[in-house]
Amino acid sequence: MKEPFIIGIAGGSGSGKTTVIDQLRMDLPKVHVSILNQRMYSKQEEERKDEGISQNEEHPLWYDLDALSRDLEALRRGETIERKSLDASSMVEETWTIEPKEVILVEGNHILSSEHIRSLLDLKVFIDTSSDVRLIRLILREIQKGSHIESLLLEYMTRGRKNHEAFVEPTKKFADLILPEGGKNVMALDVLSSAIKQRLENIYDEDLEKCE
Repeated sequence: MKEPFIIGIAGGSGSGKTTVIDQLRMDLPKVHVSILNQRMYSKQEEERKDEGISQNEEHPLWYDLDALSRDLEALRRGETIERKSLDASSMVEETWTIEPKEVILVEGNHILSSEHIRSLLDLKVFIDTSSDVRLIRLILREIQKGSHIESLLLEYMTRGRKNHEAFVEPTKKFADLILPEGGKNVMALDVLSSAIKQRLENIYDEDLEKCE
């Protein structure tokens, strides 16, 4: 098997990263795509306390980015990886099995923060969405969960916005492609999807349309 084509999808919380991932999965044959999500690498609460981390998810120290980079290296070598992590909502340990398929989509707001991770990405995409739109999406997400939004607003005002501006927004300069408004930008998504298909057809000498 040839090395996979690894694409990083970065951007702030609520920017539309998952929407872009979902659209790409629909546009590409599923057999060709694997997903690696940064959330699988969230540090456990005890680990964060031991390291003195009191930040929120907008801070890169919230995640074990070294482990993510090691798994990316393994996937590039053609190895299947398994990742165990505690789901923050259900508090149940989950296990993900990620196979080294032709395209690997890596999602996370800090995947461009790490120089090592950036070196493993063949294409770096940043979803550029305004802060007010991102906040509205986060509020709607919490309402759908049946949660109170007061704690979300307090977290955003005290740490979330500051950490985004300090650690997420600056990584936009490392992107090969910036997508304004994410999944709402249909034309940009079509261009990205077509470019990926063309890349795969060049590598595997195969018409992907016939595989769908």
